[in-house]
Amino acid sequence: MNTFSHIFLHMPVGDLIDRPQYVQSLCREIERVDPGFEHAPLASIYIAGGVDCWSEPLVLDTSGTLVKMFVFSNSTECTIEITGKSSTSSQLSCWQKSGVNRISIGTMHFKDTMQKADFYSALKNYSACLSQVGSLFTNINVDVEMSSELSFVQWKQLVAHVADLPITHISLYAQDVMLDFPAAWYEWAIEYLMSAGYEQYEFSHFAKPGYRSTYLQACWSHVPYKGFGAGACSFDGKSRFCNESNIDRYVEHIMSGTSAIIFHETLTEKEIWLEKLLVGLRRKEGVFLYEIMKDFSKEQQELFLNKISVLKKKKLLYEHNGMLSLTVRGMMLENQILIDLITEYN
Repeated sequence: MNTFSHIFLHMPVGDLIDRPQYVQSLCREIERVDPGFEHAPLASIYIAGGVDCWSEPLVLDTSGTLVKMFVFSNSTECTIEITGKSSTSSQLSCWQKSGVNRISIGTMHFKDTMQKADFYSALKNYSACLSQVGSLFTNINVDVEMSSELSFVQWKQLVAHVADLPITHISLYAQDVMLDFPAAWYEWAIEYLMSAGYEQYEFSHFAKPGYRSTYLQACWSHVPYKGFGAGACSFDGKSRFCNESNIDRYVEHIMSGTSAIIFHETLTEKEIWLEKLLVGLRRKEGVFLYEIMKDFSKEQQELFLNKISVLKKKKLLYEHNGMLSLTVRGMMLENQILIDLITEYN
């Protein structure tokens, strides 16, 4: 019997969405979940998109269907993603009543082409949003874009401003510009956030003690999860599935009683190995070196260990208690390092 304890829901942002019809479809998809999944206790739920753009009754309808179909506990982490715009006290109360206990404020974009006044105004938007959200929630994440379009001075101001907010988690994200983002800037951000009381537990994620995200840790641990909604993906440990991303076609599939899944792949043993290596190296705890090499021939082990030794000398990898992790510099060159390592396996 397949089981999972992590759920992803997509409630997209967009003015042209027929929200009542979308939620009706979303609830139907949830109600049609494989019976083999129904009674697995949930460790986390992540509702992505922009929940602050959805009316309170629709949010309550969705949460009510989840409660009906799945088992919750006091330790279930329930995160909603919001756009960062002002949220009403009524919305905040609605989210709290529906079981939400963690808020993630979406990425705000900054560019060095901003006028100075606009840059500081954008920074203040974080504080304005937090002044409302923080009135009912204490477990709060803020996304920060790692943009090379900022100057180094602006980047430092941005990181320092966010670190000073009354939040518990920070995620640094790049929009396909990691190769252009200066490594020294990233290293500076890590050092600054650590000095502000945060710990880095994965390449992009920093948390105050006790506030690591259960859902995000699951994403980087290669464990099964179930996705609902347009474009949502699922993983059962061996196979990956993805729903139709076009909202109208997704709704049409669900309302007609057909599956919305348009993509399915079953991973080979080699692909599973590769993904475990990739996600393991990104985590602070790393990946168990000899677990990765357990199916290697003697010759492959020697080649792999030689490659590891070279990368360690270059200070791109480090080993601790048999666990292998990327250094800060290594994280900036993650793709190249991975390609270098897997050539020995192939």
